Amino acid sequence: MPDKFSGMVVFSDGPHRFWLQLNDDFESLDNLATNLVSHCATSSPHSVSHLRPGSLCAALYSVDETWYRASILEVTGNQAKV
Repeated sequence: MPDKFSGMVVFSDGPHRFWLQLNDDFESLDNLATNLVSHCATSSPHSVSHLRPGSLCAALYSVDETWYRASILEVTGNQAKV
């Protein structure tokens, strides 16, 4: 890692725990988000029966109606908590 880099804090869990997105990665992350939305808009929902905690998935956030990358925290019946 170089001595200096340019980026943005994308999530903070306090002053000693935070996540950065490097400026060099913004375009590829934007492309990933665009492709995720496209894929989810044209795909049928999948059964949660094969999912386990730790599985990666896409989740629709009800506040902004946008798809995000997520991981399964818990599966109960036909619902999964991400």
